Amino acid sequence: MTRPPLSIEFLKRINIGRRYWEAKIANIPNDASHKQDLEHYCVHIAAQRNQGNGLYLWGDNGRGKTYAACALLKHAVRCGYTGYCIVADSLRAAYIEKEMFDADQTIAQRVSTV
Repeated sequence: MTRPPLSIEFLKRINIGRRYWEAKIANIPNDASHKQDLEHYCVHIAAQRNQGNGLYLWGDNGRGKTYAACALLKHAVRCGYTGYCIVADSLRAAYIEKEMFDADQTIAQRVSTV
């Protein structure tokens, strides 16, 4: 099923960087070692989430981890889930500075609830 694109405002709200606005799992090369796992997770996202399963992406710089994570996040929000894209260093700074997400919620609080 083809889903409509997310609005730029929504992509900004979930903190996906501009360079990942067009991220799609379909665009990941077929020979990428993580593509099959991402596709499986997306097809079974409801069951995966109900079981408390997530994905852990790791590897050297430039391997496509952030692209894959953004593509997965976009898929998840289209399926009705919530999420927020943030790297560990930025999360630490947001926690220390109590940086706000909304008027009544810090970024650290938002990340802990999505």
